[in-house]
Amino acid sequence: TVFYIGIFMVFTKGTFDWADGPLARRLDKTSFIGHALDAYGAFVSDSAFRVAFVYYTLRYYPELMPWFPIIAFVLLITRFNLFSGFMYYQKNTPHSLAKLNKIKKSESDKSLKRSYKKSEWYYRYIAILDSRARSVDSLLLILLIDTIFDYDLTILLLTLATLIIIRSIVTHVAGIYFAMNTYKDNL
Repeated sequence: TVFYIGIFMVFTKGTFDWADGPLARRLDKTSFIGHALDAYGAFVSDSAFRVAFVYYTLRYYPELMPWFPIIAFVLLITRFNLFSGFMYYQKNTPHSLAKLNKIKKSESDKSLKRSYKKSEWYYRYIAILDSRARSVDSLLLILLIDTIFDYDLTILLLTLATLIIIRSIVTHVAGIYFAMNTYKDNL
């Protein structure tokens, strides 16, 4: 029962998260605190879901369960990289896609082409298993199928959990890398 309540809560979280912004704007009740709490709540719920997904997966692999505290720490510490994430977004937004398209259209500079390829790979990679509703809902569907039906999805679950962990590490390292480059550029 608790599992199904949890699935329902995670699924409906996306609906309420989507609805609160337009409702606040319509009622003219927007505030910086509301925006900050909304973003913080999204971070907390996404992190909790990812840790719970990995825990659910590791139940099928009791020999890997001693690694769970380390994995949970890695997922949490890489998720809350506020400084490097801020520096990364400051450098690449607004109009990061416009920057990429400008680099792509430039025919002369090979270093720009290499930079574009790296950025394009990075943006495509982080779009997989992100915190958007399509990724979370897909993971929830896989969990429901695993619970309701008698399919052996243990390899799929382990693969997805591994991809979630690797994605967290890659985005954390990339955020630090971009933050250091931004810091160097500003000196």
